[in-house]
Amino acid sequence: METRILPLCCMLAALTCRAVVAQSSQPATPDAPVLVQLTIRPAAAPAPALKYRLWPDVLDQTPGDAVQLYDMAVMDVSWNVSDEVWKNIQTWKDMSPGQLPRENVRQTLDPYRNALRHAEQAGRRERCDWDLPVRGEPFDLLPSLASMRAVAKIVLVQARLQIAEGQLDEALHTLQTGLVMARRISQGPNIVHAVVGDAVAAEMLGAIPDFIAAPGSANLYWALTNLPSPLIDVRTGLRYEADAVFLSYPQLLEVGTAQWKSQQWQVLLDKLADMAGPLVFLESNETPGANPKEFNRADMAAWVKQAFPKSKQYLISQGRTAIDIEAMPAEQVVICCSLDRYMYWRDEMCKWVGVPFWQADQPLRQTEAALAASTKDLAEGWPFTLLLKYLTMACRQSAMVDQQIAALRCIEAIRMHAAAHGGALPASLGEITAVPIPMDPIRGKSFGYQVMDGKAVLDVPAPPGQPLRWGKRYELTLAK
Repeated sequence: METRILPLCCMLAALTCRAVVAQSSQPATPDAPVLVQLTIRPAAAPAPALKYRLWPDVLDQTPGDAVQLYDMAVMDVSWNVSDEVWKNIQTWKDMSPGQLPRENVRQTLDPYRNALRHAEQAGRRERCDWDLPVRGEPFDLLPSLASMRAVAKIVLVQARLQIAEGQLDEALHTLQTGLVMARRISQGPNIVHAVVGDAVAAEMLGAIPDFIAAPGSANLYWALTNLPSPLIDVRTGLRYEADAVFLSYPQLLEVGTAQWKSQQWQVLLDKLADMAGPLVFLESNETPGANPKEFNRADMAAWVKQAFPKSKQYLISQGRTAIDIEAMPAEQVVICCSLDRYMYWRDEMCKWVGVPFWQADQPLRQTEAALAASTKDLAEGWPFTLLLKYLTMACRQSAMVDQQIAALRCIEAIRMHAAAHGGALPASLGEITAVPIPMDPIRGKSFGYQVMDGKAVLDVPAPPGQPLRWGKRYELTLAK
């Protein structure tokens, strides 16, 4: 289960995943959102309102750090691995309760009872301090995120089994464990952690529609409403991510005034080549049918030669004298220019992270497009700007997790309305007065809603500019 973590962008591509829904959903097509069909029952708000929770109460927590317990869960999983087991886990984590082979699932989960216990205990610790070595080389020593994902999948399968067997209180407790894990993963010191946290949170939330559809399920409106908001906050990792190149390679802080020998510049170029190589390969492999581009240390000399003329002009425009620049090695001129432009583009993107996504999305995408166009010029921040490639994606995925929560709150508000109105569906979301109806955090306006053929239809659109299959359409039928 252990794996050496590649540079950040490679990890983002490898670990990014879309939210999944139960197999009662119909597969998405390229031109349509995922259809989620649920049979629901009226359900009033519990009393007291927070009788059921998706986030641990203070009284449920114990003092201490969760990291050691998560590490123990990872070890518990790594000792019980087989291809057949993981193939089943991958299938079962998305399977609806009626299709789940319960006896087989129970037998498969039994060897992981210690992992489940340690994950449950970790989810009730008061704090989680990853204490990672973010200063100095190598910055790529992250916790075994792939192994944490494996633990999360086992937790999710346990929750689905509990739903299938009608153990709804136990299922809620297990989902709580998974959501805490998602948020804590996201609080590591870079965007990779946020993306992995998004993926785990999306999968845990993907099981809640099956919980809602289960006979006798409690109304989770207030439990969902009182989750941390945003559930996955990319700003935690972004604080470190913004300075990642300097934390990884502190000598970059000195390049503006350094008086190094030729050999020292070559050592730095070699290190930057090691950083850029996997990123260039990944970028070149994104276009279908394209040949992946290999990149090695020898290519750095070509970069310096090609970028030098414009880099020289840029530094002069920023106040450097021609005499000063003539005294600098070409490597120093190019790296100084690229770092300066990188910091410009970094801030142009990062400044939007604190703005609600529905307001930040378009400016972020415009900045991302401008950056992509500009980096064709190798004097415009390359190779450092390659590290910014997935920032917009991380922000979008975080907003999509909050969108899932908001949509589930709407469904629970519909069930609450039906309980107070003789089992009748509301004609519009505005007709619901018992609780506030959340806005779509992706678009900053209400979700689409209508009643058709006796079914309530809730539309959860894909983010602007993204495939329609990233959205969902919930069809809700009241049980008779």
